[in-house]
Amino acid sequence: MIDGKRQPQLIIYNQKKVDKAVKDGKINLEKFARLVKPKVKQKVAHDVFEIDYLNSQAKERVGYPTQKPLKLLNKIVEMSSNKGDVVADFFCGCGTAISSAESLDRKWIDVTPLESLTKSWDEKPSPIVLAK
Repeated sequence: MIDGKRQPQLIIYNQKKVDKAVKDGKINLEKFARLVKPKVKQKVAHDVFEIDYLNSQAKERVGYPTQKPLKLLNKIVEMSSNKGDVVADFFCGCGTAISSAESLDRKWIDVTPLESLTKSWDEKPSPIVLAK
């Protein structure tokens, strides 16, 4: 993204077809910010995940206002770590990241700032730290 706008990219699987489309005036290569030529059988990751939001009736919803879909966290954890790695969530709210880490065979650290859970403290409490 540049200035909050998605930049178009062209993924070229068949150069001959692209060349013909350019020649026929069907494609203008100048309109694309990037041309991607994947190797044989290589998958190209898109720049946007197509994951549904959590609606108010979703079974995984636990009532935390900023809860993210488990499918999104699973994708992030899978792409950024390997089995056995440690996943840390320093602003753990409802535990979706930790749940994802657990289900994907990662070790995890959960740091939950107590002031995010309640506003009725006279003194600032220490955060709760859990680990596996």
